[in-house]
Amino acid sequence: MKESVKRWMTSYRKDVNKRCLKKMDDDLQKIVTPSDISKFSTSQIARDALKVLGAASQGQDISISRFEYTVVRDYLMSETILRNANRPGVLATMQVKHVKEARLIEDHYIISISSHKTSGVHGPAKIIVTKMLYSWLTIFTDKILPQTPVQSDLVFQSWNGEAVDVGRCFQMTLKKAGLRDGITCTLFRKSAVSKIHQECPAEKANLADLMSHRPETATRWYRVVDKEQTCVRASAMLTKVMDINCTDDISPSAASTGRPTSVTDTYPSTATEDTDVVKNVR
Repeated sequence: MKESVKRWMTSYRKDVNKRCLKKMDDDLQKIVTPSDISKFSTSQIARDALKVLGAASQGQDISISRFEYTVVRDYLMSETILRNANRPGVLATMQVKHVKEARLIEDHYIISISSHKTSGVHGPAKIIVTKMLYSWLTIFTDKILPQTPVQSDLVFQSWNGEAVDVGRCFQMTLKKAGLRDGITCTLFRKSAVSKIHQECPAEKANLADLMSHRPETATRWYRVVDKEQTCVRASAMLTKVMDINCTDDISPSAASTGRPTSVTDTYPSTATEDTDVVKNVR
């Protein structure tokens, strides 16, 4: 019985690992690019949110509708995720007091959140925001949140004061901004890892700190990304060292001449040898 369970667990882990690797390979086709981020920043949903925040910042006595509240909340939530590549659970537990207690370091505000998935290993998660984004967050917590019918300690809450599915809101917000469907927090985290490992490899440990995961976690994903590039380079080198004549080197004009008209066109050396043999027999 014990051996049977052991074999079953081995088979189960193998299947799970195969599914995980396949999911990683599928995600390669969906990587979030800088142009996607620019599209979100200039989208209508971003302009609508900033319009409401701008009016609130000027001290205008405005009454926020449920729709306007949702637009501003989802914009700030998405903007924060795009700047930090954090897990959705971090923002789901961020409270108003966390924003109030933020510290200013090198022109950026640091918001510490102690309750999240890997807090037992990495400690409080750090949300880094620019001075501008921090000002929008304070306007949201001071002037917009108090207008909701039900109050709670959460920053990103529903109109009725309940916790929201941050990951789902992020995905829907990007879709409304004109980006493709299916961009999740996890996919963006993978995209961030890929970009940093490719262009700023010296910063990968710092990124791991920001994302509250082990560097090995990021390296395992990036290995899947890097594998396509290394395979292409290896194939090119193999072709070179083995002196393989590739059909890519044949010009279109040569390829369009059709099939060989004689044996000598295809095997000139062999055909010559055969002719010599015939002459000797005669």
